[in-house]
Amino acid sequence: MNESVRKIVIDDLKVGYKIFFFFIWPPILNFAVKQNYRDGDFVLKLSQARYYSGLGFLFMMLTGLVSGIYDLSNLTAVTIWFVSFLPAFAFDEFFNRKRLIQRLFIRYGKKD
Repeated sequence: MNESVRKIVIDDLKVGYKIFFFFIWPPILNFAVKQNYRDGDFVLKLSQARYYSGLGFLFMMLTGLVSGIYDLSNLTAVTIWFVSFLPAFAFDEFFNRKRLIQRLFIRYGKKD
């Protein structure tokens, strides 16, 4: 497989970066890392970074809403937000990543 196609399509984020983007979702804090992915043509990594940042924000807002409605303690709310990474990670590993790779192979072509 061509190295440039491998870089674009196959190389995905390591778990540490997935955790980073989930919890450090504000663009001002992760812009430099995402810009490096854009400059290096790491399309899959950039898509995954956007996925984890978006879900990190969504789950934080939902946790805050539930915490406010049910008057949960701060520790409980933070714990819920931390645990919410697990379903996001599982969905990415078993469904989202495969779909993205197939779509990117179609877009960039499978070159050997």
